[in-house]
Amino acid sequence: VMLDAGGEIKPLSRKLAEAVDYFCPNEQELGRLTGMPTGTDGQALAAALVLLGQYAGAGVRNVLVTLEARGSMLLVGDGAGGVRQVLRQPALPVPGGVVVDAT
Repeated sequence: VMLDAGGEIKPLSRKLAEAVDYFCPNEQELGRLTGMPTGTDGQALAAALVLLGQYAGAGVRNVLVTLEARGSMLLVGDGAGGVRQVLRQPALPVPGGVVVDAT
């Protein structure tokens, strides 16, 4: 099950987290959920690691962070709060070259 954070500012309930395989916050949601900066790839990675650790015992196994013009970052969890793999996907070119809404 993939769950978009959808503007959430409070932690997931344990019951909901138990059903989630992929939790998907955007950069701003990640910052609000962790209280950490996310303006650079390194900061976003650090915050995503914290988020994955917070939910690992509850069931969330992976975190996919959308980073607007910087693309996205997927943390593949090891099931114990650690990370098995980090994958980066750069943003793809937009037909016409004009981004109207990065979300």
